Amino acid sequence: MSKWVDKFVFAASVILMLQVPQLVDQYQQFLAGYFEATRLQVEGYRATAEKHGYADIRAMIEVHLTNNVASVRTDSQQKLNTLQDYEDIKRGMAIFASENILTKALYMLAPGRYGFLEKTLSNFTFGIPVSLNGLLFGVIAGIVLSSTLTLPFVWSFRLVKNRKHEVENLS
Repeated sequence: MSKWVDKFVFAASVILMLQVPQLVDQYQQFLAGYFEATRLQVEGYRATAEKHGYADIRAMIEVHLTNNVASVRTDSQQKLNTLQDYEDIKRGMAIFASENILTKALYMLAPGRYGFLEKTLSNFTFGIPVSLNGLLFGVIAGIVLSSTLTLPFVWSFRLVKNRKHEVENLS
């Protein structure tokens, strides 16, 4: 494999992997905004449950799910879904507060979170990470990606070259 192709693949891999920390940061900002909005909704549900004498939000929702009025049942199901989203996002916020870039990226890539990732990607801006961890991740992951992409070609070219050399020596 020619050296300029190898260098190009390496440079492209590093540039691509440097974007992962940027994407993680932008996803975290999106998640934080969504978390705050959802938290305010849940606090409203909690206040309503307390005002009407329910033990907690889930107790209120359970009662409303058995109501005779269809719109009350539908609204209760929406509240239950919001409450479940809130708990999931709360776990995500804990991951983003304390975990490494790889764990954060894996959280983002979970199939159930593709919607959030798509929204983040639609507003994504390329850049260079400002943290040392982000830079190290980008460079190391870029080297790994570059090696993964180029090594099979290097090995196959060497194998062909060695076989040609063996055939020439046999002649």
